[in-house]
Amino acid sequence: MATSPGPSICIFGLGEAGALIAADLVAAGATVAAFDPAGIEAPEGVQLHDSATEAVVGAELIMSVTTPARAPAALSQALEAIGDDAIYADLSTGSPNMKRGLALTADRADIPFADVALLSSIPGVGLRARALASGSGGERYAELLKPLGADVSFCGEEAGKAASRKYLRAIMLRGVGAIAVEALQSGHSADDVEWLWSNMTEEISAGDNWLEESVTRLGPFAQRRRRELDSCLLYLNDLGVDPIMTRSTIEMLRRIEANGLPTIP
Repeated sequence: MATSPGPSICIFGLGEAGALIAADLVAAGATVAAFDPAGIEAPEGVQLHDSATEAVVGAELIMSVTTPARAPAALSQALEAIGDDAIYADLSTGSPNMKRGLALTADRADIPFADVALLSSIPGVGLRARALASGSGGERYAELLKPLGADVSFCGEEAGKAASRKYLRAIMLRGVGAIAVEALQSGHSADDVEWLWSNMTEEISAGDNWLEESVTRLGPFAQRRRRELDSCLLYLNDLGVDPIMTRSTIEMLRRIEANGLPTIP
């Protein structure tokens, strides 16, 4: 029995992420067209077009893999040529408000819109990067890409919801990394970085409840933690480390002392 052909997909933007996703889509059996104003060479199997309007013809899904600054222009450049049953998906790191603005533009043209937030880096995983999709076209986006190997979850009809969740999780995930960098700088200055890295790794992987315990214990012990870090601040200055993250942590502890902890789900 002959297998059904894969979906027809158009990619706007063949930078690192766009090229990797396009290549994976081809490998999964999709028909892939692309447009990039920079004239970047397309991965094998991808049909590169000279204009956005040519690239979107016949596409069931248009995936815009651009920067937030280019996202509005990417949507506008081919609106009139996008087919009646096509979905437009924006995979940029734009804000929730920007995604809602894009959705409004798409809605005025009767085009279902998917706000897609990538939760993991594309290099090394490509299409399999964990992602969230929301908006009027979010559910259909997930339905089209899951059979091709994408790890995408639909999180609601509201455009901007996926972007919001990406931003919310970034507060901690990026912040932890930044704090760890400051600790490593201090460890190098104190000539004790190997022990420090080993200890930090052990602490974080010590148990499943590490995050919850780290947060809840700040409530009753916020003042004690702040005073400890006040002394730590002096030590970091002695080591020649600019303790920007530690100063921020002290300020947060001061606010917890005054206002308490937010509710933990």
